[in-house]
Amino acid sequence: MSGVMKIKDFFTTQRKIKWLYAIALIFLGLLLYLPVINFEFIIYDDPDYVTLNPYTLHGLTWDGIKWAFLNIHGEKTYWHPLTWISHMLDCNLFGANPTYHHLVNLIFAIINSILLFHFLEKLTNSIHKSFIVAALFLIHPVQIETIAWISERKNLLTTFFALLTLIFYLKYAINRKIKDYIFVFLSFVFCLMSKPALAPLPFLMLLLDFYPLERIKLKSRAASGNNKQSRFSKVTLKQAIIEKIPLFALVIGISLITIEAHKALSALAITMPLQWRIENAIVSVASYIQKIILPVNFAVFYPHPGKWDSAIVFKSGFLILLITILLIIYFRRNKFPLIGWFWFLGMLVPASGIIQAGMQAMAMRFIYFPIIGFFIMCIWTVDDLLSGLSFQTLLKKSLAGLVIILCFYLNSLQLLNWQNSLSLFGETLKQTKNNFIAHCNYGLALYYQGNYKEAKEHFLDAIRIFPKFIEARLNLGMTLEKENDFEGAYEQYRIVISQRQDLPFAWKSLAKAAMQIGKTEEAMQAVLKAIELNPDSDAELYFIAGYLASSLSKPAEAITYYRKSLELNPSQPIVLNNLAWLLATLPDDNLRNGNEAVALAHKANELTGGKNIIINGTLAAAYAETGNFEKAVETARKAIELAASANEKQLEQKNRELLQLYLNKKPYREQLNSR
Repeated sequence: MSGVMKIKDFFTTQRKIKWLYAIALIFLGLLLYLPVINFEFIIYDDPDYVTLNPYTLHGLTWDGIKWAFLNIHGEKTYWHPLTWISHMLDCNLFGANPTYHHLVNLIFAIINSILLFHFLEKLTNSIHKSFIVAALFLIHPVQIETIAWISERKNLLTTFFALLTLIFYLKYAINRKIKDYIFVFLSFVFCLMSKPALAPLPFLMLLLDFYPLERIKLKSRAASGNNKQSRFSKVTLKQAIIEKIPLFALVIGISLITIEAHKALSALAITMPLQWRIENAIVSVASYIQKIILPVNFAVFYPHPGKWDSAIVFKSGFLILLITILLIIYFRRNKFPLIGWFWFLGMLVPASGIIQAGMQAMAMRFIYFPIIGFFIMCIWTVDDLLSGLSFQTLLKKSLAGLVIILCFYLNSLQLLNWQNSLSLFGETLKQTKNNFIAHCNYGLALYYQGNYKEAKEHFLDAIRIFPKFIEARLNLGMTLEKENDFEGAYEQYRIVISQRQDLPFAWKSLAKAAMQIGKTEEAMQAVLKAIELNPDSDAELYFIAGYLASSLSKPAEAITYYRKSLELNPSQPIVLNNLAWLLATLPDDNLRNGNEAVALAHKANELTGGKNIIINGTLAAAYAETGNFEKAVETARKAIELAASANEKQLEQKNRELLQLYLNKKPYREQLNSR
């Protein structure tokens, strides 16, 4: 039967080899990264993206979608609405279970490697070299940070859409059909809405137009020797630029939004001289090359040193210049390595630190997409240099296999550092010096484990290194509160407020500490400032305001604040109880409301399983206010029994006194500052 493919033909056709390589990438990714499903959330960024973000935790809602698109989010993150929606969908499907959030990251990482393989094979018609680049892109140890860190979903998403953009662009470049361009445009929009860091992508397309697509007609150019490129449409340089104007317009728009978003990221970013930023960009490129070639001893945060030593800057610049010159000389023999090098350098520009965002000198996550160009440079150069040698095929395959195995092994050793915050920041402290971010986050991990003594030492170390580090002072204040040193916590919060006036959490923390040391008036002023800065999302702020207003004998204000707190979160037993107590016991007839007090106290009682002494006492007072003294007596006796069982002598005595009132058919009246 001539129409039936033989078994041997199945494995020798180009298409089937591609499928086998794609399966190999899936296997490599799962074999290497599957342990991440047992990893925890990290206390660095993950709380902002998932674990403490109410919009994300509530899943995909209209309010969440509006928040994702209409807020710049500059205090902590980029403007990247598709990333937010991705996290919201995860929470819709899986809740806050890190296993499945990690699994989604892994799936995107594997898909990205397959898309890259497909794109490079279409671009170069070199299936084996394309696979090696894709495999290294997936398993090289510098990629761990993006794949094992849930907060780096943005990096995976933007790369996913960037690769789709490039794949669609290859199709468009054949005949320049408008329908194909629409797909290029839309996928690039989605790319920028996932993370703005790949804004230079249109420039990369222009670079590929020169080679290997060879679309741009120049007066003098060497023959490419690649017959496949003839299928791409020919354009002038002017036409190539004009057709990308809509993409450049998107780049300008997202750049303006990103710069605005990053204004609040750190004082260091604003005050650092341009010379320092340029020097750091040069040093960081050289450092990335070192980490790619020798992928060991990684840190999640590399602190910016400020001004680099001139010798280091010179050596780094010389290395970059030397590689560029050698590749230009090599260009006549093999063009693609230089294209790969420019891919690497060009796509690094937004994350180079010239426009500084944050306090890091570099980060491995910044080269997740740019590293593709570096691998292209290396693989095509080595392949060309080995061509013509004896046993070249065996030599190439052996070298490729050795590199992949070595990367797999080194990756597997360092992947475990991402198991949890303690292992991650413990390793970072080993690999870096004067790392205030690592000290702060390691201390926070210890804090959550209840190791307050050691946590405090790390917060103090962070402050010693960077005295204006607000997060460390806030964490130190929380730790001092756990040790009942409210005076010390109060002082830390005062320092934070002196540095930053626009942080609701700092004002809230100051209010709570001031309240503990008897500074009630100052506490009230602080909590009102926190409410002014954050009026509609923190129910606890209004509870604190209500409690303080009650302590200051301002019952009407207390009632208003308690009601606002319940509006934001209706299931707060303590707020329900306190409001019910006021409505049941205030001397002012205009403020009391017995029926509402009963409803509130009854709900609080249900939420606490009917076992709370104080809430039962409040419910009894509410019944008495409505004239239902039979229920008041019954509930007061229950409160007495609960107090006796818990050996709470004062509460037992108080409820016995109240019981006598109810037995005499009298409700209870109390001044605000007596309870």
